Amino acid sequence: PVDSALPTETILSRFRDVVMRAPQAVAVRDLGAELTYAELDRRSNQAAHALIRHGVGVEDCVGFCMGRTVDSIVTMLGILKAGAAMVPLDAEHPAERRRRIAVDAGLGVLVVDTTSDIELDSVAVVDFTDLAIGAESGEAPGRIVFPSGLAYVIFTSGSTGVPKGVMVGHASVVNLVDGLRDAVYTAQEESVNVALLAPYVFDASIQQLFGALLQGHALCLIEASLRHDPAALAARFVAWNIELADCTPSLLAVMAAGGFFAEPRLPLRHLLCGGEALPWPLLRQVEAAGGGRITINNVYGPTECCVDVTHYRVPSGFSNMGGTVPLGHAFGGVELVVLDGEGMVQPVGIAGELHIGGVALARGYAGAAGRTAERFVPHPHAPGRRLYRTGDVAYVDEQGLLRFLGRNDDQVKVRGYRIELGEVEAALAGLDEVEQAAV
Repeated sequence: PVDSALPTETILSRFRDVVMRAPQAVAVRDLGAELTYAELDRRSNQAAHALIRHGVGVEDCVGFCMGRTVDSIVTMLGILKAGAAMVPLDAEHPAERRRRIAVDAGLGVLVVDTTSDIELDSVAVVDFTDLAIGAESGEAPGRIVFPSGLAYVIFTSGSTGVPKGVMVGHASVVNLVDGLRDAVYTAQEESVNVALLAPYVFDASIQQLFGALLQGHALCLIEASLRHDPAALAARFVAWNIELADCTPSLLAVMAAGGFFAEPRLPLRHLLCGGEALPWPLLRQVEAAGGGRITINNVYGPTECCVDVTHYRVPSGFSNMGGTVPLGHAFGGVELVVLDGEGMVQPVGIAGELHIGGVALARGYAGAAGRTAERFVPHPHAPGRRLYRTGDVAYVDEQGLLRFLGRNDDQVKVRGYRIELGEVEAALAGLDEVEQAAV
């Protein structure tokens, strides 16, 4: 087993380091505004004070449902600085799903903006402008946050028909950022422009958000509509000189087919791809479309293990490779174990269920102790430690690379989103017009 000692830093301490080092560097930009690190620090301090005034306490869960603006980033950091945990909601999701999330996460406050029209029973819904953060102090509120403290809760699909809220701590996020730095950002000593493409309710947004802000890069917020318009997306990358981005293979295929990589002025130099199995033929399509000059890293990880736990840099000269791209090697602080049904470690080349341990592990599922016990199990070879049962079938090859084979259940991926067919079946069965349903 790897050393699973928690990092001694938090998201907030890492962010403070960047503010001290580069206060005037651009931290975040949207279509209409941009903030330096000093400005983002001050405004998020003000947001934290406003949230505390609304009764937010340490380890409370605070929801937010906002558009892709600098105010949304101010809100997220403000939630953390108040000592609380972020819970993203989507205004387009069914009202019942939002209600379930509010109940399981124990939301007391939900921050919205003009893009949202949401009401939740027993939750104080506050418009961002009504927080009146300009009247608050720009100094840090002084809430004590520990590495073990809760940072966010993201809800994913559940096999029983109920979404599962994955509770992730500060230390796990810091470990993720360290892994990204060592494996992907190694050549990025100076500030670069990083795209935030993922929806806030998708855990990849955590990687994109903090991979940039905790390393002093400029976070560029991309509107959702551009994900469906590769030419316009490429134009935005050119206009904002975006050099690093992350996407799913499904989005990568749309970009390649839509002419994204054919833009001769495209500044993109590094691309992370995760959320689904990445096939070699798609990479050959990207190369043929003009993306051969871009370094691509395949990243993998379940929501329960803080977004990404492995990486594999696609080598040059990959044209003769078949199947899917390897998942690769583990980030530091992450343990990968392939076990058979009896809990025995499988030798090289033999498939089993992938289990993940180490700092990356979430606390468990919000309000669901039974489901937590089912998936977060005792480590059979390291007493006192836990492993997450991924349900992914994998093996380690002779080069020490982790390789994905499939699932041992009915879970599927759609555009990187994890879909439990049981949740679809439960939703259909809940319709008045449907007597029985099977998926």
